[in-house]
Amino acid sequence: MATRSLRPVSEERVDYLHGDIRRIKGGCRKYDRVRQLYECHDHQHAVAILVNDYPDLFAEICDVLISFQFTDDMVKKAGGSKSDIPKTFEAVLQPLGWKERCLTAELVVDDETVSSDTHKMTS
Repeated sequence: MATRSLRPVSEERVDYLHGDIRRIKGGCRKYDRVRQLYECHDHQHAVAILVNDYPDLFAEICDVLISFQFTDDMVKKAGGSKSDIPKTFEAVLQPLGWKERCLTAELVVDDETVSSDTHKMTS
């Protein structure tokens, strides 16, 4: 089993999140468990947005992260087009209705596209 990198989240931030997460059935315990297993970064208040606007999806994400386990062999093995890690995630997420989608974003200034970016995402 691979060792996961852990870095504590500030207690002030945890207290703030727990106020919102308590509204989700088992949310506090689930998110605490995820934080024990993984190094978590809350980019642009993503956790607060998920907790408040998509609590069921947040609970699903926590459940998947808690159940997901990867081995050293999975990390070391060459994947070709896709390694065993994303394949394992897909096997857990697809039965829940999650699927890969393509997101294209354009920055338009004065009716002219300044930049365009495409990302794959799972939803």
